[in-house]
Amino acid sequence: MTEHQEWFELVAAFADGERVDTRALRAALADETARDYFIDLVAMREMVRDTEHQGAGGGLVTSAVPRPGRTSTQRTERSMTALAAALAMAVGLAGYAIGQQRSQVVFMAVHPPLEADVVVSLEAPPAPTQVIRLEADGTPGAGGR
Repeated sequence: MTEHQEWFELVAAFADGERVDTRALRAALADETARDYFIDLVAMREMVRDTEHQGAGGGLVTSAVPRPGRTSTQRTERSMTALAAALAMAVGLAGYAIGQQRSQVVFMAVHPPLEADVVVSLEAPPAPTQVIRLEADGTPGAGGR
């Protein structure tokens, strides 16, 4: 597992309210990628929390009292759907961040060949095996087609 993956898991555990090593968390949040992941994770959870608190009419429900006509099972299903959406988004963001980290362009310097790499022949080129004579306009002449 790469260092970034470990940092993402540590940040996610912290966001879940689990106990984490504060030194490791500080080191993880010092990295810009892990810090961006933490910010996205917190923002995503806030959106899920807001979605869970929305009423059927689109307005926010200000009390924690269950709405009439809605069963506990329906609330649980809705919460699980929101949680699944948040999890899918978190996995996608983590995958994106890891992909960005791995796809960094590496520039390479191209050097001209060394003298030892260039083969220089002092001999004359070989004699031609066939001679094709051309006219002044570039067409074959003297018996050519």
